[in-house]
Amino acid sequence: ILPVLSLRLPLLICGFASMVIILNHTIFKVNIKSLKHRYRSVFHNSDHKYSKFHYEKMKE
Repeated sequence: ILPVLSLRLPLLICGFASMVIILNHTIFKVNIKSLKHRYRSVFHNSDHKYSKFHYEKMKE
């Protein structure tokens, strides 16, 4: 039993590790996406205000 277990254990650990990594990766990706989206909307708004302000300054 022991030799089989010692052979099976690295496989189990590898499988579990890869599963965890994949899960973390997908969660991380989703988080990054939502963060990017939030950041972009905030950044876009400020950028728009700035460009409008700049345009008004240029017109004067």
